[in-house]
Amino acid sequence: MPIVEIVLFIQVGGLIGVLPTISLVFLAGIVGVAIIRQQGLNTLDQLSRDLENGRGDGDRLAHSALKVIAGILLIIPGFFSDAVALLLLVPPIRSLLIRWGASKVTVRATGAMRRRPQQAWAEPIEAEYEILDDEGLVNRQQPPSGWTRPR
Repeated sequence: MPIVEIVLFIQVGGLIGVLPTISLVFLAGIVGVAIIRQQGLNTLDQLSRDLENGRGDGDRLAHSALKVIAGILLIIPGFFSDAVALLLLVPPIRSLLIRWGASKVTVRATGAMRRRPQQAWAEPIEAEYEILDDEGLVNRQQPPSGWTRPR
């Protein structure tokens, strides 16, 4: 791959000149950093929302991961890596890659990974409590439960 990048540098530099070639490389790096920043923050935000709601969208996460990879490829100097990055930024190509990758992966759930149904947590919990007065002393109307130590 480094040889391909060097050859492309020489070819593009011969066509458009040295300064425009270097400018394109710097511009690609700046765009790559911007993509990584934007996608990274959006992905973390979406992941936290999905975890709060108890669901996850692996497809959306895979799209975000491929966009971050595209950003990394844009940061790496070279026109071949930039071309691959630009292809990764096209949604139908990302979808095709995700489908291809998903066909190569087998997911198996074990008993330890199964989650309890959401309704199991919705049951009320009964407890005893004591009201403290302003000085922090306990109003004891019944004997202590044995779960606390005397001070």
